[in-house]
Amino acid sequence: MAYGLDVSALCRRGSVYDYNRLDPADLREFFTLGHTLGWDIGIHAIGDRAHHEAARAFADVLAAHPAEHRHNLIHGYFATDESLQHMARYGLAVVIQPTFIYYEGDDLFRDVGPDLAARYKPMRTYLDRGIRVIATSDVPSTVHFNPFIGLYSLVTRKTWKGTLIAPDQAVSREEALFAYTVAGSWLTREEHLKGPLAPGFLADMVVLDRDYFTCPVEEIKEIQVEMTILGGRVVYAREGMIGER
Repeated sequence: MAYGLDVSALCRRGSVYDYNRLDPADLREFFTLGHTLGWDIGIHAIGDRAHHEAARAFADVLAAHPAEHRHNLIHGYFATDESLQHMARYGLAVVIQPTFIYYEGDDLFRDVGPDLAARYKPMRTYLDRGIRVIATSDVPSTVHFNPFIGLYSLVTRKTWKGTLIAPDQAVSREEALFAYTVAGSWLTREEHLKGPLAPGFLADMVVLDRDYFTCPVEEIKEIQVEMTILGGRVVYAREGMIGER
């Protein structure tokens, strides 16, 4: 799939797109300040222009001030080819909220048209370009906190009505789960402490009512948590399992 953007057209005076919450020049100033202070910066970038300008500003700052970082674009709805190049080259991550696919995907065709809808939350493209993807709930502002609906959305690219949204951007069950678990520990600089189920890491895990990896794909969104364990301690158990802790 080709990714392109006519930035000059978007910047025309009077265009419905001619609005920025932050001027691109201000972005560079703010990014430079935060980056040189050693902060990890995350910025909301939903529209294609916002994504494009944020990635370009990060690239300029990182080219001028090379240093280790965990900077990221939040939401990452519509990537342009140039922004993908910047993200891959400078190690910019993307933080997506997959439940939006399920609950709001049908509105995309009305709101942005079929061309942009076909590029919505392009996780397959991000991964294929070597860009780190972290999946989160966006609670409390999101439509739902349920990670299994998010996992279902990433694997099937289906909305609650069954509409396919950019089906070529579907990923495997393993890739979706990694984005929801291990990837997040990198973003918070805790990859030495948690994320994988391995010796020496926090015993954070859940017991599910079915096998996520082998159950019929339509059942992924129906998965229920039987027990939650944090740091080796049971903090939640469904009715009927309390006595088994």
